[in-house]
Amino acid sequence: MSLSPHEPPTATVDSSPPITFSPAASKEHDDWFSARQERILSGERERLGRALSAVVQSNLDERYNLSSIRFLGLEKTRASFLQKALEDALRKHREIGDQGRLRDVLKTVKDVTSKLEGFGIFEQIAPSVEHAEAGLGGARDLDVVFHVKEAARKYLKTSTDVGDGEGSVQALGRVRNVFGGAETVEGAMTFGSRTRSAFQLRFDSPVFADPDKRIDTTLYASDTDLSHFASCTERLHGFQGRFRTVSPLGYHELSYDAVLRRICDLGPRASMSMRESAGTTTKSAVSHTVTSDTREDVFEPSKGGMYYKLTQELAGLGGDAKHIKGTVDVQKSLPLSSAATLSLGFRSGLLYTLSPSPSLFSDRFHLGGPSSVRMFKLNTLGPKDYEDWVGGDAFWAAGASLYAPIPKRTHWPLLLHGFVNAGRLVAVDRKAPLSDSLRDLLNPPSTSVGLGLLYRFSIVRLEVNLGVPLVASRGDGTRKGLQLGVGMSFLS
Repeated sequence: MSLSPHEPPTATVDSSPPITFSPAASKEHDDWFSARQERILSGERERLGRALSAVVQSNLDERYNLSSIRFLGLEKTRASFLQKALEDALRKHREIGDQGRLRDVLKTVKDVTSKLEGFGIFEQIAPSVEHAEAGLGGARDLDVVFHVKEAARKYLKTSTDVGDGEGSVQALGRVRNVFGGAETVEGAMTFGSRTRSAFQLRFDSPVFADPDKRIDTTLYASDTDLSHFASCTERLHGFQGRFRTVSPLGYHELSYDAVLRRICDLGPRASMSMRESAGTTTKSAVSHTVTSDTREDVFEPSKGGMYYKLTQELAGLGGDAKHIKGTVDVQKSLPLSSAATLSLGFRSGLLYTLSPSPSLFSDRFHLGGPSSVRMFKLNTLGPKDYEDWVGGDAFWAAGASLYAPIPKRTHWPLLLHGFVNAGRLVAVDRKAPLSDSLRDLLNPPSTSVGLGLLYRFSIVRLEVNLGVPLVASRGDGTRKGLQLGVGMSFLS
């Protein structure tokens, strides 16, 4: 049909319904679109990553030489320090000479990155491999450029801590990279219910620009109330110097300590042993500690693992304390299933004086409490005089703990915990053969059993246990019912 020239034209009206978006629907659309774009970009990045990996893999054996290493983003770190830190990696690469390949360059990049991360002074480290700058190298020469961002130098933190029956407030201040060579100066103050006050000033520095070799020196002082197991206060003023390194056996510490100890503020009911221990003593000692931990997770290891710590100390380089002292701490984790884990722990120690005199109170071992033999009060096992637990010279403690998630609540950071603990602490009589004292260790130990809940918070562990002592020696400080434990190191 056609229109005549005299008929007026008709307007076409769009009858489609209008499209509108409510604010909520608009937000949903934006979120959907953003997620879609991210999926597209993620897929593109993955595709490019695979393509780049294929290019690199196909060229690993191509001959390339490392021309130079450059850093971008340095502010406080000294160039001479970095040059010293990279000496070994560059020396190994130079030994390869003209036979170098791309895989050797990439290995050098990996080694240098790992070393830089070990210093703890960089927040970001992004290496890139580029052709050598024009005029400074050939077509087969490469430059490695590290784009870095230095970590904040100043750090200040305040915190509250609760553990082993004590509450405390701590202030910590730290300055990193003080002189541009990964040095650290740290100061800390603590005030608490039992550790009434503690102060520490520490200086730490790598040795020969090696993050695996460090020295630190510490000045410290503390005032600790020991009246919950001995009627006294202990005040310490000391100096410590340490050298720390690693080996295939584990993490090593070689330490020297010079400390002034004062036993004072005796309670009115203090025993004769504590009155004889009152006063000032000094200790000058060297010690060595080696620590190793192959557990990937303390509570839920999928492959098991083992932890051990061995310490040896020789005191007598001047001062009143003259002894040899050794301790061992071993833990073994055994996964029983995909959920349950059995943890076995053992600790032992021996203090043997190098003179006929008895050991000094400040050097002795103490046993008992939520982090050692549970269901006994803190430091209330072993030799006792009147109302004071005076510590001992030889001990052992063993424990077995079973961990499992709460049924139907496996996503909670809580674990069910069952335990059996045992331990014994004795004094060594220097007037009798050592074998007599060691035989005393074989007498029936103080033993406990219980169940509880364990809460994981980073490396800190909180336990709420319900248990009872099964065997206790006369004078042991037993605890029935609930016991709270907070700390980082437990018997098992």
